[in-house]
This record gives sequence, structure tokens and C-alpha cells, in this order.
Amino acid sequence: MSEHAAPGSFAERLWRVRARTERLCDPLAIEDYVVQSMPDASPVKWHLGHTTWFFETFVLGPHLEGFRPYRPEWGQLFNSYYVSVGPRHPRPDRGLLTRPTVGEVYAYRKWVDERLGEFLGTGAAARPPVAALLELGLQHEQQHQELILTDLLHAFSRNPLRPAYSDVTPGASAATPVAWERCPGGLVRIGHEGGGFAFDNEGPAHLVHLEPYEVASRPASAGCPTASPRHRRGGGAHPSTGRGGKGPGSGSRSTESARWTRPSPSPT
Repeated sequence: MSEHAAPGSFAERLWRVRARTERLCDPLAIEDYVVQSMPDASPVKWHLGHTTWFFETFVLGPHLEGFRPYRPEWGQLFNSYYVSVGPRHPRPDRGLLTRPTVGEVYAYRKWVDERLGEFLGTGAAARPPVAALLELGLQHEQQHQELILTDLLHAFSRNPLRPAYSDVTPGASAATPVAWERCPGGLVRIGHEGGGFAFDNEGPAHLVHLEPYEVASRPASAGCPTASPRHRRGGGAHPSTGRGGKGPGSGSRSTESARWTRPSPSPT
């Protein structure tokens, strides 16, 4: 934890989240940091750099007086889809980036964390717009913690040696019978409202109409198919065919390849 953190402060939360990202990497070999098993996944090393670049670019750069980026040329490597802040290395080619090294990326994280610690001790960090950016960066880092694990698990799934992320074996548990609970549907209110953090696509709260539906009485688990036959249509596609062309991000890829700058006029 940074020496700048006060107990119970935002800084304490931030260092806890940043440290957890690195703890997730403790079981990894150096080769695990660089592998990219499909275009929609990213190497662990890239996630470590990207989450750090976010704080450097959107918090420190605009708001810490006299700040200079650690390595300005790394911006295009760790930018994901933020078109307005500069060029980006193609996502499918992130696994080709053997440099910067893993050690250099960890040094980058340490340097940015030190600058963040300095910044959190200033009055500028308490201003509401900046505090909102800091919170966004923290939530963004937690998103990438999930992505580190899911991208790793996909990479391991492509290895015939069947490597495991962890040697911990879950304890055995008895299967709980599943039941299907009927819900009437109708008008329901969905979306974020009230206090607390939410991403911009989680609000505003609004009414939607749902047809009657059924929901299982417990979560499904691996190796325990619980869905009734009418819920098993489709799905099951390999990730390389089930995601991509018509999946998340395909619109931005089309926009870039066609050099679109505005919507096409409607036909008359």
C-alpha cells in the first residue's frame, strides 16, 4: 500500500485493487503473460499495461501539474478503443508484442502508482470530476481482473496438456435438484438509479416489457446441464466462430476499415 494512503480512504481501495491485479498473476510463468489465444482475447501483459495507461492518460496527464508520461511511445500499445487520444496497435496483434518486457511493464505500473500516490495527496484529486475519473479507473481495473482470468482460461483450454491456473481443487458438493420458476413478465423497471457507481450503459432506469418466462431455481454449473430442451437451442459455438464478425467491437472495426466519420444519409 502506498505511504500516501489513509485508512478507509479511496487511496486504500485503489491500492488494494491494484495489488489484487498483480496477485492474480502470481501463479503464472513468464510465457503465460504474452500468449494471445484468439483475436478477442488479450495477453496478461497487455492488461497490466492497459489498466496503468488508463490512469496515466485520463487522470495524471490532464490533472497532475507538470506530469510527463513514463514512455509516450507506449500509448499506442496500451490504448484499446479510445480513438480520441491517439493511434492503437491492432487488437489481434497484441500477442506479437514481446517488447516492452513483462519486467518493464511491472516497472511502469510501479512508477504510475507512485505518481498516483503523489496526486491523491493534492486538492485536485478531491474535485468531483477527478474523483469520478479515479473511481472509473478503479472499476475499469476490476473489469480487467476478470478479463485476465477469462483470457488465460481460454489460452489454457487450447493447450493439449490441459494446464490449470491453480492447483486448488474445489471441494465436492451434492447436486441440488433444479426447478423452473414461472415469472409472469409484464412491465418491469431495469437500469441503474440512485447512488453508487454505475457504468454509463447501465442507466438510466427505464421500463421494459417482458413476456412470461421461467428461471432456474439455482445457477448452472460446469458438468451439470440443467437447462430444459427448449432452452438449449443454439449456442455452443467455438469462441473463434461464436464471437467476432457480428460480436462486440465489430462496429468499431468496420468504422475504422471503411474510414467512416459520420452516418450515411438515409435513402430517399
